[in-house]
Amino acid sequence: MGRAARRERELDLRHDSRRQRSVLTTIVAVAHIVGHLLAPWRRPQRTQWGAHSDEPDPSLAGEDLIADPNWSYTHAIEIDATPEEVWPWVAQPGQGRGGFYSFERLENLFGCRITNTDHILPEHQDIAVGDEIRLHPAAPPMHVAHVDRPRTLVLRGAPHDQGDPDNIWAFHLRETDAGTCRLIERGKSRHGTSVRDRLFFSPLLIEPISFVMSCEMLLGIKHRAERHRTQATMGEGVLAMEPWHPFRSAAAKQEYLAFYDGRAQRWPIPSESTMVSTTFGDTFVRVQGPADGPPLVLLPGDSETSLSWIPVIEAFASEHRVYALDHIYDIGRSIYRRRPRRPGDFVRWLDELFDELQVPDIRLVGHSYGGWMAALYALEFPERLGKLVLVSPPATVLRPPLGLLARAILYGTFPRRSIVRRYLYWYAPDCVRHDATRATIDEMVDEDVLARRCFKRRRFVAPTVLSDEDWQRLAVPTLFLVGRNDVSYSAERAVRRLAAVAPHVKTEITDGDHHLTIVQPDWVIQHVLGFLADR
Repeated sequence: MGRAARRERELDLRHDSRRQRSVLTTIVAVAHIVGHLLAPWRRPQRTQWGAHSDEPDPSLAGEDLIADPNWSYTHAIEIDATPEEVWPWVAQPGQGRGGFYSFERLENLFGCRITNTDHILPEHQDIAVGDEIRLHPAAPPMHVAHVDRPRTLVLRGAPHDQGDPDNIWAFHLRETDAGTCRLIERGKSRHGTSVRDRLFFSPLLIEPISFVMSCEMLLGIKHRAERHRTQATMGEGVLAMEPWHPFRSAAAKQEYLAFYDGRAQRWPIPSESTMVSTTFGDTFVRVQGPADGPPLVLLPGDSETSLSWIPVIEAFASEHRVYALDHIYDIGRSIYRRRPRRPGDFVRWLDELFDELQVPDIRLVGHSYGGWMAALYALEFPERLGKLVLVSPPATVLRPPLGLLARAILYGTFPRRSIVRRYLYWYAPDCVRHDATRATIDEMVDEDVLARRCFKRRRFVAPTVLSDEDWQRLAVPTLFLVGRNDVSYSAERAVRRLAAVAPHVKTEITDGDHHLTIVQPDWVIQHVLGFLADR
């Protein structure tokens, strides 16, 4: 494939991933809003999200503009940047300006005509008292009531007649002793007693909506400010790393690795480990099997590590030189220096990794998310692969159902154990029916909750669906394994599609869910080794 064609395909994958993510986040945002509308008892969460007990300080600018509000709220977030580095993002929000860094598609459904920028816009940095900031092209603008750069921005609703609704929207940046800063969002509203005012300006309706949108806005500012700071100090895409990166702290690193190493004690065969350097970071690799055996590379699923292959590793390594990886941008022992931001980044990472390992004629086996990566790699570099095995790859063959996507976003957004457990149990219906395999899923729940607490937040790159043309030009001998009860998509439909567009791809379907190496390890071993041995 030529360079131009590869670039075009990468852009198509990137656009498809972004559009899919935008639709899904909109669905989840609406679900959150509805949930809060129906949950008045959650007002303390909505009015004090992220705030410390001393936030806000009554002496903050703008607090005296509305002395007796009908309702108010304080939201706050800590950002790994200085107030001077965060201020440009605070200074430029608004319709026709930098947007609101929130749910753009949802805002535009209501005619806001918002475009959220990922860049600092110099033309919108000289904000001054009296400037208009629009939330909607048809609504009265807010006005800048107070500016103290880079500390405070206070917006107030358009001038009102006596008795009309009044409100302020303020942002305060406060430096911490740790060199970070706190971004405090403060809202206060006073409204009249008419039915209209009570409906449209009271906590009944506005508070649940503004809570969901403003939390996303604060997270959006945090992400942009931290990324911009990194790019300014280290260059595009390269991260400044603390000694404990990619963990949140030294204590978090110690806590997670103690759990990880405890699981590693169950690795059933002798192995050696190595860290392989690429431009994306250092990849942790477990190596086992005869030194002269044909190379077999194993890619685990999302939020999984090389240890997920424990049920099948002994059989795989009986005749193969097996390289089991921890993904570069996931949990485990690998350490990323650049964040993969698009599907093609994973392809480049794997290619660099294989260069360093110096392994020819690779047998590449990927489970779940790793299967999707393996398929992308096979399309770009078929000459490096001898065989390809895809075990329950998400998307890749068919678009996932909306129900799965909504569940996945809820699972990815809220790290509560109850939500994680419910999601993983739903994803593994066959595994949870039996004590032994349910214990493995319970351990996955434990690791998932622990990892979210210990690792820095990462931005998920959504898997994509390969086109008919992609499947037709897949030149590597390929085996596709899927469980009949996989919730990622209909297994029967996936097999039918491959039979129609890519009959050269060998397919096998069995009773089981997404986690075939857990619920059907002997079946996986039989079909993988049989396929790899077949000439």
